[in-house]
Amino acid sequence: MADEEDFDYGFIMNLIYQYWDGEILESCKAGVDAMRQYAREIGVEHRFDDNPNFVKSWYGQSFGVYTPHFGILKLIYDTSFDDYDDILFLDADVFPVETLDVNIFDHFQADIGIVSEGFVGDLTEREHSNWYEWNRLIKDVYGITIPTRKDGLPRILNGGVVLFSKQARLQAREQWMDLVEYNEFISQHDLNRFYMSDQPYIHMMIYLHNMNVQLMDGEWNSQLITELFETDGVIKIHHHDYRKEDTKFVHVRLAHADLLSGEDHHALVNFPKDLWPDYILNSDYLREMKIVS
Repeated sequence: MADEEDFDYGFIMNLIYQYWDGEILESCKAGVDAMRQYAREIGVEHRFDDNPNFVKSWYGQSFGVYTPHFGILKLIYDTSFDDYDDILFLDADVFPVETLDVNIFDHFQADIGIVSEGFVGDLTEREHSNWYEWNRLIKDVYGITIPTRKDGLPRILNGGVVLFSKQARLQAREQWMDLVEYNEFISQHDLNRFYMSDQPYIHMMIYLHNMNVQLMDGEWNSQLITELFETDGVIKIHHHDYRKEDTKFVHVRLAHADLLSGEDHHALVNFPKDLWPDYILNSDYLREMKIVS
């Protein structure tokens, strides 16, 4: 449901859009409330949809475990969004840092704004090879090459923070590949199932249709990520903190962070890592949930 507030937009109507399919937990409410406050601060409308299940209602079918992730497509196909100029889509686990008053829309000068993930160097060789295989198939089938980073590693565009101009949304509505066709393309080439998710799909569509894309600074999508790895038969856990000194949005992707409290998320987003709660730092919260031993 959209926030029922009056805004004086003048000639520009911008929107921050979020949704969640599934049980609305405290962590989700905390993230949405924080982003709603940020929207008020910069003077734009905020809309949160509770269980829109857009893809299932639009296509009448599921596309596997990543089906809920494609809810971002509602901005493209639902014509009720056509009244807006620029729209910022955010995952529900993206939080603004406390007291943020910098307007992200003021830094957007393209048709699509998105952030390249900064932790690519920490990915495994297998994860890199999956990306290169996906890239090779796109080149073989569609004749386009997805750009790599300057160091030759994969450039992975994260779908948790995406800005769309109105022009981009209308272009996507006309040109982007039908999701059924994309699903068939991925399935018939037996790619890792991650490539049947929103992130590679959007990545491919941007370059397939030569869209005007702006790679935004990582400060708008600084990530917290959990790495699980095995050493001598023992599962090790490490929480990576990729926040920058000037971080503005924090994407909380720690393992099962959705089960943590709103207060925990406030600490994760706004405090230095050494001041995080001990049960997060030492991963006791995962053991309590019987996720790891």
